[in-house]
Amino acid sequence: MLDCSDNMATRHAVNKVCVENQIPLISGSAVGMDGQLLGVFPPYQHGCYACLFSDTEIGNLNCRTAGVLAPIVGIIGSLQALEALKFLLGLPVSCDGKFGVFDGRSLMWQQIEMVKDKRCRVCGTL
Repeated sequence: MLDCSDNMATRHAVNKVCVENQIPLISGSAVGMDGQLLGVFPPYQHGCYACLFSDTEIGNLNCRTAGVLAPIVGIIGSLQALEALKFLLGLPVSCDGKFGVFDGRSLMWQQIEMVKDKRCRVCGTL
């Protein structure tokens, strides 16, 4: 599943459906000059979107209220497509269990290893 939604509520809903149905998820988002890329794959050893972002933290920050530069969307979308093609071809996927943050101002990437929250309401019991 490729999640390209522009708000956290939808991303949480997509994550929940994917985990419940054991569907691999590659989530991408962009706002302002920043982009994010996240891979969530069964058996969820590294957790899921809800482990990283609590559904109680859902804010109003989205593309409509904060704006987004189109090239950031293109960069993140291209990386999502690349990761999806690698998955479909049986190649190692770079974003599995990693949360990548792209800073369009500096063109720098920061990658954070995800850690499963054993108390997560979505994947904690898997």
